[in-house]
Amino acid sequence: VYPALSYVIGQALALVPQMILDVILFGTIVYWMVGFTATASGFFLYLALFFSFNFTMGQSFGVLSAIAPSKTVVQAGGAVILLFNVLFCGFIISPDVIPDYYIWLYWMVPLSWVYRALLLNEYRSDDYSEEDGDLILKSFGFTYRGEPFQREWIGYCYAYLIPFLFVCMAMSACFLHFFRMEPTPKGQPDEEEDEVTEDDDIISSPADDAFTPVDLSFTDLCYDVKSSVGSEKLRLL
Repeated sequence: VYPALSYVIGQALALVPQMILDVILFGTIVYWMVGFTATASGFFLYLALFFSFNFTMGQSFGVLSAIAPSKTVVQAGGAVILLFNVLFCGFIISPDVIPDYYIWLYWMVPLSWVYRALLLNEYRSDDYSEEDGDLILKSFGFTYRGEPFQREWIGYCYAYLIPFLFVCMAMSACFLHFFRMEPTPKGQPDEEEDEVTEDDDIISSPADDAFTPVDLSFTDLCYDVKSSVGSEKLRLL
C-alpha cells in the first residue's frame, strides 16, 4: 500500500511528457505568430512560463477533483477557478483599478503572476527602451507602489508558482487520504436496501426449487383460421 502523496506525485509526473509536447507545439506557433521579441532567451522563457502555468493549474484542478463528490461538482468548481483567474489576472481589468477589497485575488491567482511575467518578458526586452517599457506598463496599470514592474518580477513569478504547486499537491494527497470520495457503482443497491433482518421473508431463487422433468404429448391437435373472404375456415395444422 502506497501513500496518497505517491499517487499524486506519480500522476503529476506522468503528465509531464505530454504537457511538454503540447507547450512546444502550441507555444511555438503562438509566439512567432503574435510577433513577440525575436530572441532565444525570450522564446524559451515564454515556453517555461507556459509550461509552469499549465502544470500549476493542473494540480489546482487536481485538488478540486480530490475533494469533489461528482464530476458535476468538478466541472462547476473548475469554471469558477477559471473565472477568477481570467477576471483578476490583469488582462480584462487593469490591476490599478481593481478595488482594494478584491486586490488580494489579483495577488493570489496564478494567471496574474504568469501574465505579468509575459509582459515583462516582452516590454523589458531589447526591442523596447526603458522609457517605452515604463510608459506601456503604466498605461496598462502594471505598477507596484506607483512604479512599473521591473524584470526581477519574473523571478518572483516562479517564487510564487513553485510553493503554490507544492501546496496543491499536498492538499490533494490529504484530501485523498482523509476525505476520499468513493463513487457508488451503477446498478449497485444501497446498503440500506441490502440489509436483511430476521423478520424479513426469505424468497428462494428458482435455482433452489426442485425441478422435475416431464414429457408432453398432444392428440388430435389442429389449428383453424377464418378466411378473409366468406365464412369458410382454413385449417393450417
